[in-house]
Amino acid sequence: MHEAGHAVITYRLGSYLGPVTIRSTEETLGASQGEGAWGDGSRDEEEIVALYTGLAAQRLVELDAGVEDGAMDDYEKADAVLASGHVEKSRESLECRAADLVSRHRAEIDAVATALEAEETLDGDEQEMIILAVEEDEDWRTHLAAFRRNRDWQG
Repeated sequence: MHEAGHAVITYRLGSYLGPVTIRSTEETLGASQGEGAWGDGSRDEEEIVALYTGLAAQRLVELDAGVEDGAMDDYEKADAVLASGHVEKSRESLECRAADLVSRHRAEIDAVATALEAEETLDGDEQEMIILAVEEDEDWRTHLAAFRRNRDWQG
């Protein structure tokens, strides 16, 4: 749920969707490579919100999840951006915005999380296909399968 939250909200905030995985490594429990693709610092607020959405999404299924439950790195990155002084809003207001976005895009996050549970890794195009199918209230599984068949055929 954590990485799906990052992925969906990163997309909804208009940034690049890179691969997302729930595969654990020695350093991480998963990764969303779209994070950090915000450019020159002019979108620091959106970057911070996207970093906070992992924990906000995690709290949808684990109400008492805290920063220590896999979000420490996200919060360290967000704190570094906040320390730059380019963002005038408080951490609390940005966390609230993240929670609101996660709530509004819950169905999309659930769908990406379900796909990640089955596949472990999704590329940016696959994530976008899922998000757009859910937005249109269509079966994302059918769209994703057709997308993959088409991509493999064009290959």
